[in-house]
Amino acid sequence: MRIAYVLGARPNFVKMAPVIAELRRRMPDGRHTIVHTGQHYDRLMSDVFLEELGVPAPDHMLGVGSASHAVQTARVMERIEPVLEEEHPDLVIVPGDVNSTLAATLVAVKLGIPVAHLESGLRSFDRTIPEEINRIVADEFSDHLFLHSEEAIENLRVEGIAEERMHFVGNTMIDSLVGMARRWRWRPTGRRPVRSGLARRWRCIPRGVRQGPMADGEPDCPLSLTTTRGRPRSTRRITTRRARVGVTIESASARPIGMWPMGSHFRGLERRGRRRRACRRRARRSRT
Repeated sequence: MRIAYVLGARPNFVKMAPVIAELRRRMPDGRHTIVHTGQHYDRLMSDVFLEELGVPAPDHMLGVGSASHAVQTARVMERIEPVLEEEHPDLVIVPGDVNSTLAATLVAVKLGIPVAHLESGLRSFDRTIPEEINRIVADEFSDHLFLHSEEAIENLRVEGIAEERMHFVGNTMIDSLVGMARRWRWRPTGRRPVRSGLARRWRCIPRGVRQGPMADGEPDCPLSLTTTRGRPRSTRRITTRRARVGVTIESASARPIGMWPMGSHFRGLERRGRRRRACRRRARRSRT
């Protein structure tokens, strides 16, 4: 059997890693083709994940890069079509809800290739979010819908999706978490370098954070809170970002030690923030 796995963005790598590993184990004589669209291309957003998750090197790199939703989707469609025509897969597996998922689904369907959608059935019920459109289209045209929650099953039933297309497989991101757990074993308290490339930007673990489950009778440890912000609507406006972080921290039962791994999309916000502060300082000096 020939299977093509289409990866594009960081969450896709985490979701697909255990699927690729298991299918390669079960079908050692099959043709397993990994297509990386390049939607995420920075080393810390792409290569380091593939390396540490044990995903083999992609067979095809499309290099679509950053662009508007329309342009990026069009680039993936244009570049993946000759790949699928060359490989002639019996199945194309697409994960999640990124633009690469939408593009690969549409091209495969038009070429008459069966599609399997991993993490199917999720809905935010907000169609102003581009990823919501991607999910709906991928679910509509996929032959096999791999689900991980009862809520996802109900969402698809409401949309009139046939039951025989649904397959409850569990959450493959949890499979990746369990598979990587040995790298995240907590070490004794103190400032220690983080060796995992997935967390290298943190540089160190703050003093006082207990690194591991507490044994019976041990005193309580400080609360550690990790938060991420990825959706554009959560990151474009400084006020929105501050509000969301505030809500996250206030929801904790105690004052937490916070860690905020930031993606590359925050660099522009940081630069704009510095420019605004510099402009305000110059304005204050000119008035005095």
